[in-house]
Amino acid sequence: QTTSVNPAAANMLGYEIDDLIGVPMHTIMHHTRLDGSPYPREECPICTAFREGRTQHRDNEILWRKDGTNFPVEYTSTPMWENGRLIGAVVTFQDITERNHLAEQLLEETKFAEVGRVVGDIGHDMKNMLMPVLNGAKLVEDELEEHFAKITGMPMKEVEASRNFTKEAIDM
Repeated sequence: QTTSVNPAAANMLGYEIDDLIGVPMHTIMHHTRLDGSPYPREECPICTAFREGRTQHRDNEILWRKDGTNFPVEYTSTPMWENGRLIGAVVTFQDITERNHLAEQLLEETKFAEVGRVVGDIGHDMKNMLMPVLNGAKLVEDELEEHFAKITGMPMKEVEASRNFTKEAIDM
């Protein structure tokens, strides 16, 4: 049974404080798992704190609002003792929607950075593989230039056309 609720918690859950006092919190805010299956009290870590007297902490659960929507939370359920007797628990929780969003964004950015690195590596490898081809083409071009310079007895127009054709072929 809820005995006290701070305004921030009531607001996050979509209730007025008076609506929560005297009501079992499990049935209001922790009744269903994210997959839609029921969350039995016996399996609920929040309830374990006042059943077994052990502090419970989770950073990957959800709580439910009055309007039926849920939100991700990190929570701690700490047992309260009085004269050696377990009398309840204090539950503190934090909406981690923004933290989860930032984590997803960081993961996406990391993936993009890795893709960029791999593409860069591939480009570098391709350049390394093409260098011998480019160097060989330059050697052929230089050799042909020497041969064109030595050609005699052919019309200059034909020599120039042949030179231009081979230059274009080598550039391709």
